[in-house]
Amino acid sequence: MMEVTITELEAYLLDNYENGGIDQSLFMKLVEEIGEVAEVLNKNKND
Repeated sequence: MMEVTITELEAYLLDNYENGGIDQSLFMKLVEEIGEVAEVLNKNKND
């Protein structure tokens, strides 16, 4: 299992999106990724 700290996530986001700002397409991508994580967690919970 992979574990990521909030600090690591913040550093990743800063490195990748420092100059890009948050636009609607980036927000939608985040929502999609959260949905995919939720699907995996639910599947693992039911196994």
